[in-house]
Amino acid sequence: MPAVPGPSLKLRLLGPPGLEKNGQPQRLATRKALALLAFLAVERAGATRSQVVALLWPENPEALARASLRQEVSRLSKLLGPALRKEGQQLLRLDPCWIEVDLWAFQEALATGRYRTALQLYRGPFLQGLQPRETASFEHWLEQVRSSLQQSYLEGLHTLARQEEAQGRPAEALALWRLAIAADPLSERPYLEAMRLCEAQGDRAAALRIYRGLEQSLWDELGLQPSPEAQARAARLNPDPAIPSLPSPPTPLVGREAEQAEVWTLLQRPDCRLLNLIGPGGVGKTRLALALAERLATQKATVYWVPVQGRPLYESLAEALGLAVSGKGDLQEALRHHLSHRPAYLFLDEAEELSDPKALEDLLRHSPQVKLVLTSRVRFRLRSEWVYEVRGLRYPPPDQPPQRSPAAELFCLLAQRVQPHFIPSAEDWSAIGQICRLLSGLPLGLELAAALLRVMSCQEIAQNLQQGLELLEGGLSNLPDRHSSLQKVLESSLAQLSPAERETLQKLAVFEETFDLIAAQTIAASSPGLLSALLDRALLQKQPEGYRMLTVIRQHLAPGIPLATRQAHAAYYALLLHNHEQELRGGNQVGALPLLSRQYADLRAAWQFTLQREDHRLALQMIEGLCLLLELRGWFREGEALMSRAAQSSHPLLRSLALGRWGRFLYLQGQNAAAYRVLQQSLALGQGHIDPSETAYALNNLGMAAMGLGLAQEARGLFVQSLEMRRQQKWPWGLGSALYNLGSLALLQGDFTQAQRYLQEALEVYRALSDARGLGLVLAGLGQLYTSLGEYAVAREMYRQSLSFANQLGDPFTQSAALLGLGTVAGIEYQNEECNERLQGSLEAAYQTGDQITIGRALVGLGRLAMRDGAYERALKLQRQALERFVQSHYPWGEALAYNHLGRTYFALEEIAQSKACYRLALEQALRLGAIPLALRALIGLTPHLPAALASQVWRLAAHHPSADAWVREELRRRSGEPLLPSRVPLEKLAQQVLQKMEGAVLLRKPLEAVYYPSGADREE
Repeated sequence: MPAVPGPSLKLRLLGPPGLEKNGQPQRLATRKALALLAFLAVERAGATRSQVVALLWPENPEALARASLRQEVSRLSKLLGPALRKEGQQLLRLDPCWIEVDLWAFQEALATGRYRTALQLYRGPFLQGLQPRETASFEHWLEQVRSSLQQSYLEGLHTLARQEEAQGRPAEALALWRLAIAADPLSERPYLEAMRLCEAQGDRAAALRIYRGLEQSLWDELGLQPSPEAQARAARLNPDPAIPSLPSPPTPLVGREAEQAEVWTLLQRPDCRLLNLIGPGGVGKTRLALALAERLATQKATVYWVPVQGRPLYESLAEALGLAVSGKGDLQEALRHHLSHRPAYLFLDEAEELSDPKALEDLLRHSPQVKLVLTSRVRFRLRSEWVYEVRGLRYPPPDQPPQRSPAAELFCLLAQRVQPHFIPSAEDWSAIGQICRLLSGLPLGLELAAALLRVMSCQEIAQNLQQGLELLEGGLSNLPDRHSSLQKVLESSLAQLSPAERETLQKLAVFEETFDLIAAQTIAASSPGLLSALLDRALLQKQPEGYRMLTVIRQHLAPGIPLATRQAHAAYYALLLHNHEQELRGGNQVGALPLLSRQYADLRAAWQFTLQREDHRLALQMIEGLCLLLELRGWFREGEALMSRAAQSSHPLLRSLALGRWGRFLYLQGQNAAAYRVLQQSLALGQGHIDPSETAYALNNLGMAAMGLGLAQEARGLFVQSLEMRRQQKWPWGLGSALYNLGSLALLQGDFTQAQRYLQEALEVYRALSDARGLGLVLAGLGQLYTSLGEYAVAREMYRQSLSFANQLGDPFTQSAALLGLGTVAGIEYQNEECNERLQGSLEAAYQTGDQITIGRALVGLGRLAMRDGAYERALKLQRQALERFVQSHYPWGEALAYNHLGRTYFALEEIAQSKACYRLALEQALRLGAIPLALRALIGLTPHLPAALASQVWRLAAHHPSADAWVREELRRRSGEPLLPSRVPLEKLAQQVLQKMEGAVLLRKPLEAVYYPSGADREE
């Protein structure tokens, strides 16, 4: 019997995973393959196919899951050969005769007491770096295995460390305890053992550093202090008990890495001897200063913490330094003498309460080795003063997830004090983001808000904070009185202002965002001197774009803003928007958009004020510019919300205009049925109120909604009517839109000649207007046209130019269209990596705007790409999700597209009945719409199920039909048979013959049965 050769395969699972064959790294095709190998390695006796399917494909139907497993096993078998054993029909296992696994060697070394060998094999956690994105069941299994193996590793470390110490090798034992600390930084025992060994070797400083590491880890991760045993041992190690200890940190330090680095750099400068950390109350100045003091103390610097508490400087210093002297002269001399012996850092907390700030410079003159760090609400304007402004923790903008923002992280850590098992839901995260924004990321505000979780939900806290800060009154009893409520903190700062400063600040609270000097002078009658004084007290912040007030301060002051100031604010921003309206139409969109976007919060507030006060003159002045801004920025949901509110106005003209724009925003999000209803109301209400230009605008938008619903004949009539009115009015902006829409409709129906004529004319109109947005959209439409014609190089250039215009404007709507087109062309040319990248980019941009149609089309493209990779179940999932989007949007063009692709995928899976039924639905829908390209796709898809003569007629028709698009041409190329003669049978007649043959084709199950993921959860890897 021939000897079995040694294993040529090596599987590494401890640390970064990898597979080697004959010493060469091997690339696994999918993450599922790695997960399968890991599972089989853990289950050494083997695992059944049912177990594997339940772990890796629990969400899929049984048949599809088993098909996926068969694919993975087939691919792995080619790579692993006999190392992957398939015993019977069910059992899978790895054969140790053919494959070497580090996990097995690690477990065997531990079991036989060869701890050093085991520790060398443990290169890191099990499957290190693999983020569990497979399934919840796999994530749970992976966490259990990782935890169990890490525990085995730690036990081996502990045992070996004790053995080394018993054999008289304390240095080796200490190194092992340090490894245990690195592996499990929250376990206290390794720290204590390492401290004991350091102390026994006489290195008390090293032992103290180890304790500081324990202290920091426990506080950062759990908000806890070390045990009394550890604290007592650290107290014995303090090398200088004469120096007072620093205060215990009241809250964990989160998200201040940049601030710590910047302040540390300033302190290292020889000329920076008086550093003032300024900021409003509750912003976290004291916590930042305490972290800085702790860092200095760990480096054996002499550090004193000095609470000022409203006393003279030298009295505060004497108490902090433990000096008992009498008489002012004696006190100063004693302090100067004491501080002259060695360098020292004095941290003065709440320095704004100093009775004589000039004494700071006197102290520095007589104590050349001293550096001062202050926390203060004011700048003192001393010659030696360096100022560092401390701001609130970074909090998430409304359009970004809050999970990774420091403000949200701190809130969650503090929330666990009152709810130890607090794990935010998706709704909680949204509310937490809102809480962080309302409180400007102020740590004190977040601490007070988190304490309310005992009695309120995150959503209730956010809702109440929108009404005012009274909710945070008396939330914690153990805080100093000045911090017992956020309102007290803010009022204590405001109390120090002069009447003129207080009045100015009250008026400036009308600004929602950054404002410049002209706006401050025009609206709040503020002078540069008053602004400077407010900056010195950290009640305003200076940014490159202008001045800004913290949200929490503005909210506190908002109830007292004079009505006249609000009226001036609304008038100022209405005029600003009106003055830039023409630039938004074309000519200088690139310049106007950033300017108005920065001030959008104030524009929005001005708009809401005009509606609230029923100032119809200002509202009519603003509405067009506001909607142009919202559309160019892709803020469609915001536009829908604002216009739906304005549509309730009692003013007929304003109501009609608002209805028209509300309907347009609904259409842009793919809500075609709702858009159609609202736009009909707009036209009916506008009769007798709106001018001909606005009528043409409404007709064009109603045509867009009708086109989306598949009412092609009605849409064409509305577009033509709008176009004729625009030509008579000589109004070029609306002219380009009507031409573009007529071209888009012709393209959908396969009339490529007509589409080219309309789109080319629209391009010329937009070029004459220098309308970058219009140019971007038309170029994307031309890209789609040339893709259909098979002129891919031209199409790619059109899409590239479209994307360039979209990027210049920051227009996500056009970006999504251009990226979708580039991805489509890349897919046709088999540039799979670029195709995936472009389609994912299109998805991201479409999610920003809420454009359901482009989301659906991008999902279809990703499904097509998945099919090319043989991942048929993934392709089905994506195509079903796309169909769901189209059905919900009442977009029949998309339904026909999705059914075509579902038919092709089911055919690849050999589910013939499903395939025929989907193609039949696609054909029926396409015929109803007059979508000839989609009808031809469906007919070709059905040819394998037709009699040979009828199938031949379909191929002949498609080969010569002028509406055959790129997809049909590619299918014809693949067929690569003899040249086909034209068919004399009209398409409609031939389609009816095909449908008669398909009468029995019915769906065995709904294509929408797959899980539908709203809110962007269906984004692919």
